[in-house]
Amino acid sequence: MKIEVLKTDLNKAIKSLSKIAKHKHIPILHHVLLDANIETQKLTITASDLDFQISIALPSQVSEPGQCTINAKELSWRLKETLETTIQIETTTERTIVRHGTAQFHPDGLTPSEFPLLPFNKSLHCYRIKESALKEMLTLANCATCVDSTRLSILGILLKPKNNEIHAVATDGKRLAIVKRELLGMNAEMPQVTIPNHVVKELIHLLKDTPNIVEINTSYDNVSFDWNNIRLIARPLYSAYPNYECVIPDSSTYAKILLDRLQLKGMIKRLCPNVKKETHVKLTLTENLLMLSTAESEASETMVIDYPKRQTTETGFNAKFLLEPLEGLGTEMIKLELDDRHTKGMSPGVIKTVWFEYIVMPVRMSQNYENNKI
Repeated sequence: MKIEVLKTDLNKAIKSLSKIAKHKHIPILHHVLLDANIETQKLTITASDLDFQISIALPSQVSEPGQCTINAKELSWRLKETLETTIQIETTTERTIVRHGTAQFHPDGLTPSEFPLLPFNKSLHCYRIKESALKEMLTLANCATCVDSTRLSILGILLKPKNNEIHAVATDGKRLAIVKRELLGMNAEMPQVTIPNHVVKELIHLLKDTPNIVEINTSYDNVSFDWNNIRLIARPLYSAYPNYECVIPDSSTYAKILLDRLQLKGMIKRLCPNVKKETHVKLTLTENLLMLSTAESEASETMVIDYPKRQTTETGFNAKFLLEPLEGLGTEMIKLELDDRHTKGMSPGVIKTVWFEYIVMPVRMSQNYENNKI
């Protein structure tokens, strides 16, 4: 292998991949695999942690094709220190040589054939979505993901194609988030797939707010995301996702209130400055008024709303659960739906936009919300 690549491109790719290439017990996974293709004139760099892998293709001048592995941490440090604009990498039968300007070094490397690559299954039934839309979907749904390692079936986000849409679904047992986006192409037979939490986190980090197209291929063995010279392949969760649709309340009888998202967000933040604690906020509906209050600080704040009923209804919620979707949404207005048929509301609350539905279980203001689960 003999190539020349821009230092800025190589450095950016290694920075993205070095977080993955750090498996404690398998030496080959401390390395990245470099694969030079003379036909496409691209250098593909791959890192893996066995559960998922990321490949980034860089434009380069390829004189000789080939493969090698380089310790990711060492290469990252060398790139950080050099002032040169281009990097040359050459492999011989004995070693790998990395040159930058008048300097050169011989990085540690292992046999490329030992590098564990996940299979890529190019499906005839893939679906496509804009990069910005996928990033927003995963970011919004991620606020409701489960972190309890004993609940294996919901330790991730479910991607479910439906008609000409794709739904991203997440729940932790106390709340449920459903984000919908339009697909640019899809086959009706595409299976649903659950993406593990750590893969979702990496996807959110890699995806940008651009109109680039992401192609998603799913199978029982793996799921892949292809966009902008990046390919992420991951093993999905094999446990069947629970039937989340059975817990969605029939909100046809609920009070539907149109609210300014930023105003509601500001009220919650002022009443609950430390939402990391288990702070409960009470929403009180009365004629043309919505009042928020907390028992912890004995504070309250009201806003004028369009609500003609004179009956007063009170419902308590975890403040953090209410605030997280409000921070992630980009819309100006939201719809808040509350069950006002009873004075002491103990039905789920719903936050809605055109593409987003968020169901959150209420809490008894005098009891721990852990006892109330979806």
